Amino acid sequence: MTERQKSLYCYLLEQSTTTEDFITKEAISRDLKELYPRHKEKTNEHNSSAFCNIREDVAALNQEESTIIIASSPKGYRVATGTEAAKYADHLMKKSLRSLKRAWKVVKKLQNNGQMVYRGNDLEIVKTILGE
Repeated sequence: MTERQKSLYCYLLEQSTTTEDFITKEAISRDLKELYPRHKEKTNEHNSSAFCNIREDVAALNQEESTIIIASSPKGYRVATGTEAAKYADHLMKKSLRSLKRAWKVVKKLQNNGQMVYRGNDLEIVKTILGE
């Protein structure tokens, strides 16, 4: 975790103790202007470099094992409630399984056309997960 990500994480934790509202990217870049400067950019440009950095840092924080999940929405960011964190985990699981199912279909198609032979432990793991 970088220093900028640590600062953002501490800021979001601090804000979550005072309010349950989402914190906008504008508020984050205003309060942490040394980390997310917007001095050369338009004030309501949604894809500015500061806003991109905030999005990337929140994504990196959600990948860290030692941090609390940060909920994101069009309204902004906040520390996720238990329900929001469970919903996020469920979304990731479904997304991963859809991707795995799509990959499995490609492997089966390649085997059926004689383009490839797929062997090994990976095949048994995939069959177990997909129930085939």
